[in-house]
Amino acid sequence: MKKVAIFMSDFHLGQKDMLEEFFADEEFAELVARLSQAHQGDKVDLVLVGDIMDLWTTSLDPQEQHAETLEGIQLYFPAGDDQETKDAREAEEKKIRKIAAAHKPFFEALGRYLS
Repeated sequence: MKKVAIFMSDFHLGQKDMLEEFFADEEFAELVARLSQAHQGDKVDLVLVGDIMDLWTTSLDPQEQHAETLEGIQLYFPAGDDQETKDAREAEEKKIRKIAAAHKPFFEALGRYLS
């Protein structure tokens, strides 16, 4: 058994709209299947380095998606432990679920690989 580290980054998963940068869910699933087969029996560290999801291009508000000025867009994440921060965290979690639903083959393949 050998130890292997695989590093991946910059997928930029979004909500499958005009700002989407990732269109290779099926190709990713095939790559993960090949890596799984190639390293069967090895100890593998799969490291997702960064820019996996583009939360900043994912919007829950249709008004924000079509904003013509920055005034209509939420550009910061509040700090603290107050209700505004809790609401912002909940909105980010909704964005993650929206991205996961838009890229189901990607996350299913990743889940199979990890199991």
